[in-house]
Amino acid sequence: MAEARRLTRLLSKHGRSRQWTKALQVFQDMETRGIQCDTIACNAALSACEKGHAWRHALEMFGSMQDGCLQRDLISFNSAISACEKGHLWRQGLSLFAGIPEQGFRPDVFSYSAAMSALEKGQQWPRALALFSEMQRQGCAPNGVTYGAALGACGKSLQWDVAMQLLGQAQRQGVQVDVVMFNASISLLGQSQQWEKAVGLFTAMQAGRLRPTEISFNATISACEKDLQWAAALALFFQMQPSGLPPSNITYSATLSACEKGARWEEALQLYGYLQRSSLQLDGITRGLLLSAALKGARWPRARELLLGAPRSLSDDALVYACTMAISMIGQRAQFRCRSSSARGCAAAPKKK
Repeated sequence: MAEARRLTRLLSKHGRSRQWTKALQVFQDMETRGIQCDTIACNAALSACEKGHAWRHALEMFGSMQDGCLQRDLISFNSAISACEKGHLWRQGLSLFAGIPEQGFRPDVFSYSAAMSALEKGQQWPRALALFSEMQRQGCAPNGVTYGAALGACGKSLQWDVAMQLLGQAQRQGVQVDVVMFNASISLLGQSQQWEKAVGLFTAMQAGRLRPTEISFNATISACEKDLQWAAALALFFQMQPSGLPPSNITYSATLSACEKGARWEEALQLYGYLQRSSLQLDGITRGLLLSAALKGARWPRARELLLGAPRSLSDDALVYACTMAISMIGQRAQFRCRSSSARGCAAAPKKK
């Protein structure tokens, strides 16, 4: 009996540290030695496998509990539903969730969170939001994981207004809204062309003493870019370095795109100067945007530099597009010169009497 308790504690320890292989080894050792595994021991092994993303082992263990006539409790069901979420088995997860009341248990916040996460990952966004509503009707208070799954579902279905309501509700209920939840909401606002709300949310995150990440900046800059707000995008770009976050190629691409769409060629080429002083290598998209800005701004030496500096192996669509534009614009310029020369020639030619 004492040995069984010791091994069960060891299983729980491996579960907390996500060492599912060690937990499984201990569990199998218990079976080999004929040590009776109770529900607590099985749950510890099941949870270790689920947390370690070994979802197949977790579900096999859940099934073996029934075969071994062991009583499965709410913890067993919650771990199995989480395993379904990690295995992208939303139907099986929903079936397990539906079976909880049949076993005489009441779903708790972990049950709802696991089921909603499974649905969200399975692209079943209406079902996930419906489950969130049901949870509240049943008087079960959502936690951060539940709100995260609901926000994810809103993001996939582009329901930015619902997402903003959920975010406000979470804050009013004292749920800790983390950077990941803010980033997901900002990205959704950007996709929905709500740049002012995205910038407002970014500012609120800073006011709430949450440190924005590179993803936070990139998502907000991208929201500005989509709504042609080049000045706001540039302001955010210049906030990054003082925040201790060097801009990435994604940051440069989004900011350059905003400048290009706003016909701000000088600002775009100014960014090129910053990029040259950084340790970043120009990727195809960034080079293509810079080349486009140089061509549209009639900065031919800079355009030539960007074209000649492109690796021969590079075949990104953005660069191909920019090269095509270069050829087109050079052709137009040559045609303009030809027409101008013709016009001057006509003006200089003596008129026939």
